[in-house]
Amino acid sequence: MFSLPASKAHIWGSRDGCRAWPSMVAACNLEEQPNEEREKGIAAHELAELVIKGRIDKPADKLNSAMGNGVIVDDEMVYSVRVYLEVVFGHIQKADKYGVEEEIPYEGKHVRVDFWAFYEESGILFVADFKYGHRVVEHVNNPTMLVYSDALWKHKDLRSRDYQFAIIQPRAFHKGGPARLWTPTREEYLEEMEAVKIARIECSDPNPVCRTGEHCTTCEARFNCQALGSAAASAVEYAYSNTVQNLPAACLRLELDLLRRAYGIMKQRITGLETQAEALLRSGQQVPGLRLKQKYSREEYTMTNEEIAAMGDTFGIDLRKPLAISTPNQAIKAGFPKEVMAELTTRHPTTMELSNADIDQNEINLIFGVK
Repeated sequence: MFSLPASKAHIWGSRDGCRAWPSMVAACNLEEQPNEEREKGIAAHELAELVIKGRIDKPADKLNSAMGNGVIVDDEMVYSVRVYLEVVFGHIQKADKYGVEEEIPYEGKHVRVDFWAFYEESGILFVADFKYGHRVVEHVNNPTMLVYSDALWKHKDLRSRDYQFAIIQPRAFHKGGPARLWTPTREEYLEEMEAVKIARIECSDPNPVCRTGEHCTTCEARFNCQALGSAAASAVEYAYSNTVQNLPAACLRLELDLLRRAYGIMKQRITGLETQAEALLRSGQQVPGLRLKQKYSREEYTMTNEEIAAMGDTFGIDLRKPLAISTPNQAIKAGFPKEVMAELTTRHPTTMELSNADIDQNEINLIFGVK
């Protein structure tokens, strides 16, 4: 029987997800490939856990040091973990129970929950997911978080009546900021949880539905997906079709939307084929015209900062960085009054860019040729 990992519930468990994903991945028998960004995420979680459990005082204590998987902690990781900890410590101080990086049994497997907190009097269960990557993860109706809450409810004896779900993404740009909270009503929670349970059943169907969408970006089996291949072929065909170059203004938005979707589908197909080619090359097989080329990280010192600074002094060069001032946003997050900051900062106009906008009545008349 194939696995339904909670971390991939956005693929198999969302309302428009791909029910064929579990069987496709199982059929491909894929080996996990090295992933630099994933390793950074693991290191960031380890760093946060060290602080929460009191093994170090603050994230900066590990700056320029290697974590368990060999990843070096840099300024960006320190800042990201700090943002996550600001949310977590607010609950640790108030909650009756909490857990950090816990493995919890669920449906014959285990799920790993980054952080949870339970308030007995109010019956609120708070669940937080720390995402270190750049790809935006939506917090509302997030099936992975729903699975986490179900696992906690069943195996932690938490008689929760209400739920709060937080996605913390310091390195992703979202209009809601780096920490985003979803507080569903009881009815909304039950409805979405039922949808995930139905999706789980549909995944075990002999002929599960295969759907393309944004989830294809993180699907390991996309190189072997007929649905994505067909969608990509249609996108290529459309991209090469003869279209009028000077489109009427009323048609521009539609054409842009079609091409943007086609571009996204082709990009997913390309990365899927690249994954397949890389796997073949790593296994020793030849792929005509393609080779694996070794990449290297940026140069890093093999000595401590103090030793490097002293070495620079030997040659009459000051290698120490001058004082760096925090950005306005960083200062506000640190507690600087937002109202005062507004008087100290300004925004300069840069370039103009296209953005989608609601169509008003005048534009509707333009589209349909009404004067």
